[in-house]
Amino acid sequence: GLGIAYYNTGDYASAVTVLKQSLEEMDTVNDAFTIDVYYYLAEAYRARGELVRSAEAYTKLLEYTHTAEAYERRGTVYMEKGDTDRGLQDFEKAVTLDDSYSVIWQVYTVCKTYDMEKQGREFLEQALDTELDTSADVTTLYYRGLFNYTLGYYDQARDVLLQAVNKDSDEARLLLGKVYLAMEDT
Repeated sequence: GLGIAYYNTGDYASAVTVLKQSLEEMDTVNDAFTIDVYYYLAEAYRARGELVRSAEAYTKLLEYTHTAEAYERRGTVYMEKGDTDRGLQDFEKAVTLDDSYSVIWQVYTVCKTYDMEKQGREFLEQALDTELDTSADVTTLYYRGLFNYTLGYYDQARDVLLQAVNKDSDEARLLLGKVYLAMEDT
């Protein structure tokens, strides 16, 4: 409780102290509690710019849970500290565990932020290699339109986004406007 409260108020130094103390004073193994503590500890270190310690805390977290989010976040820390090979390995693992479009978009965004856009685009390409289900929901259609737009496949983006617009997606409607503007330029 208290460590998370410190984290949420931006007092990361106190958060680190209390979270580390929580881990040291634990009498019994409680995986759910330990997972939460390592998650907040890793994020508190990251917020303080202590990227090595943040990566170490995520590594400890991964001893308790193998989630896409944990791999994606540790991969992001690796990218921040310039260890792009390890970052990309963690991103691959994250996408293997959860190939949802939101995870893939997050991976692309981080890659682009750290001058690895080519590698990020490869994640988008892989996602588009999968067959689109004819009963795809609005979110799926929007992300596929977004991926196509980002990759410069404007005709495909338009086609998918029109399906999303027909399902009353305002996000898709806005992105479709950008697609039409881009199509004017090509």
